[in-house]
Amino acid sequence: MPPLHPGGPRGLAHERIAANQDRTCDVPACGLRRQGIGRYCHRHDDAANRTGHPLGKNLRPSLLVPYADRVRAFMERHQDHPGIRAGIAWCADLIESGSMGRRPRGKRMAALYLRWHLGRMKAHRIDPGEVLVRTAAMFLWREFSPRSFADDRHWQHQLARMVLRLGSTRRGDTGAMQAPRYNVSTRDLLATRLVGALGPLCIRIAREVMRDLERKPEPAPLDKPVEGSGAPFADHHDDTSATTRKGTNKNG
Repeated sequence: MPPLHPGGPRGLAHERIAANQDRTCDVPACGLRRQGIGRYCHRHDDAANRTGHPLGKNLRPSLLVPYADRVRAFMERHQDHPGIRAGIAWCADLIESGSMGRRPRGKRMAALYLRWHLGRMKAHRIDPGEVLVRTAAMFLWREFSPRSFADDRHWQHQLARMVLRLGSTRRGDTGAMQAPRYNVSTRDLLATRLVGALGPLCIRIAREVMRDLERKPEPAPLDKPVEGSGAPFADHHDDTSATTRKGTNKNG
């Protein structure tokens, strides 16, 4: 067992913070000093907490719409598939596990935060099928455009945000979406559960949809040529030249 620090845990933390201030941010070409005992400066640390990556951005739900439409149409055609039915049932159990009560406080209460957010979805009667649609749509998005995400962790955090935003409410008469901020541990926990339970099914759905997109449609039958297409055309250039020569001879 390592010896205890003379100043206790707080003294050890202050010592690590002091040692870390001389180091620069891990993001290439940043050059700013690190914040606290982390690897990044204040700006990149904040971005990592908000998006899952120091250089990442939170993606708008509207960007997910075309992928969700494709997945929804695929699921409607295969609604009797045992995997899809089991996936929807799992999503229903996930929403049912939520409970709306007093919002928890504290940074290390991921399970309680997640239960509270799921309670919002339960109160708004979110369709469990939409949870599966958004999850599979995120897999399809990554399959179709992997460069949209900085890395796997960025993708996982965006997956959790897209699902949690189903519990957002409308604000007043403006119709703007009112979405609470989801902390890092809550997003990590939800993404882990979604990928673990629904990942294999969503990967198959995404790849099947990709095959449908890549499959070339059969060419439409050609119409018969219109009558007279093969008739010769009169050479107007020769007639014009002959007329010009006649006019020249008369003038001469």
